Amino acid sequence: MTGIPNEEIKTLWSKLYEINNVDIILIMIYTGLRPTELLEIQTENVHLDEKYMVGGMKTEAGKDRIIPLNDKIIPLVKNRYDANKKYLPHDGRHTFASLMDSAGANDVCIKLIMGHSMKNDTTKGTYTHKTLEELLTEVNKI
Repeated sequence: MTGIPNEEIKTLWSKLYEINNVDIILIMIYTGLRPTELLEIQTENVHLDEKYMVGGMKTEAGKDRIIPLNDKIIPLVKNRYDANKKYLPHDGRHTFASLMDSAGANDVCIKLIMGHSMKNDTTKGTYTHKTLEELLTEVNKI
């Protein structure tokens, strides 16, 4: 078997409350989610009573797929995606974009930093290039 050996999985469970983010690793072990997929899941896509989540994004086949939840990880998922939590990881991305915009950061820099496509903007996408220094200047405006 490649991946994390069973003995190590047992160790992760025993260290659940001692080591940061062990719950994330365990959720990925028991769901098969990619790290970015796990972070992108929204609270409204977590259905604890029915024991599944909706998520996925890497391939067309993986988009909006049903992710069954093993009974062992239900408490971890509940804690991570509690509907009463004020903020989730993806909220940081929205906040970043808003802060950059409010600070007057260059639109091209915002798109580049966030990984947005520039293909619909031929002029900027083809003829505009930014250096690391320019990106750092913009990100430090917030």
